[in-house]
Amino acid sequence: MKVFFIIFAINFSLIAAEPSFNIQKFVERYCTDCHDEDIQKGDRRFDDLNPDIADLDIAERWQEVLDVLNLGEMPPKKKKQPSNEELLGAVDWLTQELAKAEQKFNGHASTVTMRKMTQYEYDQTTHSIFKFESKRFSPARHLPKDEINHGFKNIGEAQINSPIYMNSALKAANDIVIHALAQGGEKPKVRTVKMPPKSFRTKNGRTSIRMEKERDCVSLFNCSPKLSKAMSKYLKEGVHADGYYDFIIDVEAHGRIHKFPRWVYSPMRMEDKFVLQIGAEVYEDTSDGNCQDAGETLKLIELEDNQRQTFKLRIWLNKGESPSMLFLNGPPANSNFNAAALLGKYYPELLPDSYKKLSRRDRKRSGIVETDAYQGPRIRIWDAKLRGPFYPQWPMPVYKEFFGSANLNSTLSKAAEKILRRPLRKGELDALVSRTAALHKKSGDMNKALANTYRYLLTHPEFLYMVEAKSNNKTLGVRQYANRLSYFLKGEPADEHLLQELKRGSEISTLVDLQLSKDNAEYLGSHFADQWLQLHRLGMMPPDKKFKLYHRNYLESKMKKESQLLLTEAFEKNLTLTEVIAGNSTWVDRSLAIHYGISTKGLKEGVFTKVTLPEYSPRRGIIGHGSILTLTSNGVETSPIVRGVWILENILGIEPPPPPPDVPAIEPDIRGATTIKEQLSKHRNVETCNSCHQKIDPLGFTLEAFDPVGAFRKKYPNKKPIDTFAVYRDSKIRNADELVNFFEQNIDQVAHCVLEKMLMFATGRYLNFADKAEVRRLEVKWRKNNYKMRDLVKLVASSSMLANH
Repeated sequence: MKVFFIIFAINFSLIAAEPSFNIQKFVERYCTDCHDEDIQKGDRRFDDLNPDIADLDIAERWQEVLDVLNLGEMPPKKKKQPSNEELLGAVDWLTQELAKAEQKFNGHASTVTMRKMTQYEYDQTTHSIFKFESKRFSPARHLPKDEINHGFKNIGEAQINSPIYMNSALKAANDIVIHALAQGGEKPKVRTVKMPPKSFRTKNGRTSIRMEKERDCVSLFNCSPKLSKAMSKYLKEGVHADGYYDFIIDVEAHGRIHKFPRWVYSPMRMEDKFVLQIGAEVYEDTSDGNCQDAGETLKLIELEDNQRQTFKLRIWLNKGESPSMLFLNGPPANSNFNAAALLGKYYPELLPDSYKKLSRRDRKRSGIVETDAYQGPRIRIWDAKLRGPFYPQWPMPVYKEFFGSANLNSTLSKAAEKILRRPLRKGELDALVSRTAALHKKSGDMNKALANTYRYLLTHPEFLYMVEAKSNNKTLGVRQYANRLSYFLKGEPADEHLLQELKRGSEISTLVDLQLSKDNAEYLGSHFADQWLQLHRLGMMPPDKKFKLYHRNYLESKMKKESQLLLTEAFEKNLTLTEVIAGNSTWVDRSLAIHYGISTKGLKEGVFTKVTLPEYSPRRGIIGHGSILTLTSNGVETSPIVRGVWILENILGIEPPPPPPDVPAIEPDIRGATTIKEQLSKHRNVETCNSCHQKIDPLGFTLEAFDPVGAFRKKYPNKKPIDTFAVYRDSKIRNADELVNFFEQNIDQVAHCVLEKMLMFATGRYLNFADKAEVRRLEVKWRKNNYKMRDLVKLVASSSMLANH
């Protein structure tokens, strides 16, 4: 750390360099052994660098040289080292020349004036335009998956345009038009579907839920969405029309209090009342049971013990959807219950004589849990009925606006301006009207003609892409800026209120405060968290089945939500970056708290609560989240390399070079003879590996006390002790808690990284050397505000990078 801070101070003191200093000789003497035309370690070549900084590419390469010198990372310690006089001369020459280059290239940053909407933005934009009743309607499901680069989904330069995308866009457009048309015309008839207990099956058609032999009811025994999400086979095709439906159910919670020991249903919490989850989804009659849990929760109902209760819920269902029921906080599907052994021990008086005569093997198959003898937890479904659809008005507003007007010019003008997110240009409306009239004349059906025109508009480049027309004025127009700002803050086009406020000249800071209501703070928190922290990687390599509690308690989604809630709170309450990076509180539900080994007092399953962590907790800050620790593992074992790279890229803002193509990967020692630290020590003896691994590995080692799913451990599975001690930049870091302290001590560097990530998220492009002056200006302002997170949003929203072409 000593070298780093001395050089850092000199960097900004701008001591005059000797005019005779020869930077090329310095590079030749200390850099080209590893970075010339032949070797190019880390894909870096410096022998061809021209001291005349004539373009952005040369400026960025010289900036990289300055950065590694400032960090004390180059030349490597085993190589010939420059004298202090040479080092200071090089740093000072680079500082001054790059400062001149910043002035020269300021305002020449490349901008992206055309990028695709992400899938989320597509759906949000669709709902913003058409105001569909159900947010579950997702036309973006037809589109190809978002291209992800450096964790971000909206980088225009990384996006791929292809005929496949356009074909998918046509399917999505057709879906939108059909959905809108279905909310007008002949009103769907109200139907009643009776769903007796015998009609219920699981979502995938299997019969894991059971009819009780002594009663005319069906019981839900566990909380597995794949095995015990009850849906009626009488609604296999789903409802016949979009609309509101009355779902009437007669249910009972039974068996919360019983004689069985707690471990039988672990980790179920018997203190809590049973919760019935009502969802909406598509029935999947598959033979293998591997259906996707794609439904959405509509209602959570807390049930009283041993009382039949009737509930009437009004829910919106899209055509093809059905209501579902799940015992949300029930036992896991693979609980420790063994009817054959436990019923005889704890409830012998309830066992029928026929059961007592069975062999042990036959007892397991006897269906005893379907009889009065079984006293464990379950939710009984006595009866259910669905009636609908109903509508607050008919036709629905979306139909009235897009199909129900007799004034074709007015209808098309309003629709086209919403879809294209701009006023129509001269001649555009006439062309649309002529097109629609011709289609009407040919088909004789105005709705069909309008639908065709809307499909055309919904596949128009100015709908699918963020397209900003160039003008002589470098600053964006009000409408273009409003859309940029709204997509940054909410993932959807600007509404009329935001547009009018900007036209009135309202302060950006005030508008950000208004836009970041709780719901919108949730959008920014969730989506910025997903892309900055790369949460999309969570689940790409699912943890091994041996991590039973991880799968049993559905921790993947809960870990992701924890990180999203922390960022949401940060933007909503204007927390400091230090509170995000090194805070002593987090958001958990009961099972996540159990996973972390912290108190579960006052916590409920599925309900996230903010908790204060114990002193010296290894869970402090974002780095202690299970999401980060799991996505940086491969599902079987941990990797200090992967975790170290993640920290460098996403916390410290350093992009490590890729590994040389001829170096083999680190293989686990299946004999248990060595630890990962011992293996990497040998790996670093390879000269081509050492320069990078000495920067990457130490940071990863500090997190080795966390297993592949983020649970704390003291030993490896082979019983070898875990050594988390590491030295990074001359700082001794003994564990995760001290790693967080290191982040606090270097909060300026962390802030620089987060600022750049936020700018990429907001602008949809990479940053380059020409952005440095504006980034530095924002950095100085943010530092004065103590690195508060909502203040960061305000700075980015008002920056020239967002407001200019």
